[in-house]
Amino acid sequence: MRMIDIACREADGINLPCIIPRDQKRYRERIPTIIERLKFHNHERSDFEISLYTHITIVGSQESLERLRKERKIFKSNLKYIFMGELEVIQDKINELEDLGVEKMVIVVESPDIEDPLSVFCKEIM
Repeated sequence: MRMIDIACREADGINLPCIIPRDQKRYRERIPTIIERLKFHNHERSDFEISLYTHITIVGSQESLERLRKERKIFKSNLKYIFMGELEVIQDKINELEDLGVEKMVIVVESPDIEDPLSVFCKEIM
């Protein structure tokens, strides 16, 4: 929270890390806090960039997702907070973040099923 306040007071943006499910849940909760702190410091929201750093894992099927979830010991309930799934799921999660005010993402893209996942991400999602 302290870093958010400093960024809202002194900077023109913030890049929040969202690697594990707990981070991504908090990220969604922090957007309203960021907007509130910007108002408190008399900064315009339009002059402040919110970005996210995260990992994206593209899978080719629900079976692959379930296998990977078990390998990485991820609770099913946490899947809604992380960028892991088929292309449509990833796109929906990115759209949700855009609706919250995220303007940029710094990402690492991986896939157990696709040879060049970054290329697929660029073609299918961007």
